[in-house]
Amino acid sequence: MRIYLINILFLVNLLACQTQKQLDLALTSSAKHDSKYNMVCIGNEPFWKLTMDQDSFYLQTIEEGKMAFYRTEIFAKKDSTHMVLQAKNKENQMIILELFPEKCMDSMSGELFDSKAKLIWKNHIWEGCARQE
Repeated sequence: MRIYLINILFLVNLLACQTQKQLDLALTSSAKHDSKYNMVCIGNEPFWKLTMDQDSFYLQTIEEGKMAFYRTEIFAKKDSTHMVLQAKNKENQMIILELFPEKCMDSMSGELFDSKAKLIWKNHIWEGCARQE
């Protein structure tokens, strides 16, 4: 199952690449993260942080603390170049993460990230930045 998800993620990364440089990065990242795919997404106002591996999302907010979600679906939107990942927690609540291949600067630290992120959970839509680790 993990190998299947890695292969799907690799293909989605290839579809989302807009330049040869991004294509090369996707190929390198896929080979480097063969055993585990890690990503971190952060946003502010309110603060949120989402870490991700092959199977799970871990969302941390000030209000809710840290919560685990189990990835259910990965796909690329047909009308654009961004990737959409979905997961559910044990209460069957859906969380959706959209990743856009655009540079992003964290509004608090000024740190530059490789991607923009949009997180949809409960009645919230939060924007932030994302990078592979």
